[in-house]
Amino acid sequence: MATQPNTAAPIRETPPVMGYTEAAEFLGISPRTLERYVREGLIPYVPLPKRGSRSVVRFLRSQLVEWLERRTVRPVRTSWSAR
Repeated sequence: MATQPNTAAPIRETPPVMGYTEAAEFLGISPRTLERYVREGLIPYVPLPKRGSRSVVRFLRSQLVEWLERRTVRPVRTSWSAR
């Protein structure tokens, strides 16, 4: 059984400033999901001046890494005694 290569770019190879496509790939989500996160204010982004009817945003790698770290669920150690 052949395994698929990991296509996610290592953090050091991603640009410090990214558009939707690069940021979505970096996060491992679809660009459409990233657009929803921006629309709902769930993710940090930098708004740029509007160009026509489209608003343009950029994502800073450092802010995305911090956002991921804040959202990471850490295991909780509990002491369960055998009954």
